[in-house]
Amino acid sequence: MSRWFKILLCLVCAFLPVSLNAFDWAVTAGPITMFPSEKTFPAGFYAQVGLRAVLTPRIEAELIAIPQITPGPMSTAAAGALMGINILDDAEPAYFNMIADVGVIAVVTPGENQYDPLVYLRVSPLVIGNPSYWYRGRLFSFGALYDIPNRQLSWTFSTWIQNWFPGRH
Repeated sequence: MSRWFKILLCLVCAFLPVSLNAFDWAVTAGPITMFPSEKTFPAGFYAQVGLRAVLTPRIEAELIAIPQITPGPMSTAAAGALMGINILDDAEPAYFNMIADVGVIAVVTPGENQYDPLVYLRVSPLVIGNPSYWYRGRLFSFGALYDIPNRQLSWTFSTWIQNWFPGRH
């Protein structure tokens, strides 16, 4: 197992003991398109799913999985951990906001024993909703992926990322 995958696994395990009732947390999902070099992500359409927790009024953490949908379902996948900041105001009571995320993801290609670490920076310039409304939509998110071992930069774009806050009922 590569050193980067072990670090990512430790980050994921660090979030598991945390009680979900202690935070506003959300289930996240949305489409994501990669504009990469072929060494980072194969060209195609991907989905993004995850869990996001509001740790402080402005700071959030997210665990994500990014499976490939087309042209070959699950032919490439990624998993990672992100930290985000609400730029314009606290997560609540603001109904309109902006969010910037930074983190690390590992790309896994089945059949290959290789885990490529990537630094991920994502900006969501239009965020509508908050935990009090049980949903939050992040529109027109764009990001940059930096492939550490190959020293390559690639881009991501999501038309929307939906956050559902089931703990707020």
